[in-house]
Amino acid sequence: CRTLEYSMTSKLIVDSIEGRTGATVSLPQDSNYVLEQWRLTTSEASNDAVVDNWELSDDASSSRINAGMTQSSGVFTFPSTGLWLVTVQAAIYIDSDGSAGVFLQVSSDSGSNYDHVGLIYEGSDSAANQSGAMSALVNVTNASVFRFQLKTSSLSSGSNITGESNYNRTVITFERKGPSQ
Repeated sequence: CRTLEYSMTSKLIVDSIEGRTGATVSLPQDSNYVLEQWRLTTSEASNDAVVDNWELSDDASSSRINAGMTQSSGVFTFPSTGLWLVTVQAAIYIDSDGSAGVFLQVSSDSGSNYDHVGLIYEGSDSAANQSGAMSALVNVTNASVFRFQLKTSSLSSGSNITGESNYNRTVITFERKGPSQ
C-alpha cells in the first residue's frame, strides 16, 4: 500500500516501496518561498545616506524564485508576511586611514522609524578594498508597513560602498523562510 499526501504542512506518508530502486517522488514547490538577489549598481560615497541605485541581479545565470520584493530610492518593501532572512554582502573601498560602514535597518511603520538590525563596518590605515557580510531575520507581520534599507555610516572622505552594474559587488539576498512568528 502506497499513500502520498501533500498539504500545506507537506506531509508524506509511505507504508513501503518494495522492489524499486531509484524511485523519485516530486512534490510541488512551496508557493510561499521567495528567493531573490539585488545588487548595487553604482558606488555610494555620501555619509549618513540611504543606499540606493539597486537592480535585480540579471546575469545570464541568475534567477529567482517567486520574486516580489520592490524598492524605491533604496527602500525595499516585502511582498508578503513571513520570517525573512536578509543577507547583505558589501564591497567597501577605504581611502587611506579611513573607515566606512553600512547599517541594515528595518521599519515596521511604513518608514517613519528605522531600527538598526545589523552593521557592516570596515577600517584601514591605508587605501584598501575590503568586504563584509551581515544577516538579519526580519519577522514581517504586516507586509503593507514593513520596510528594509541600508544606510551609510562613518564614511570617511574618499571611501565608499562599492557598486557595479555588470556583476555582483554589493548585494542583498532576500529569502522567505516561513510564516511570520
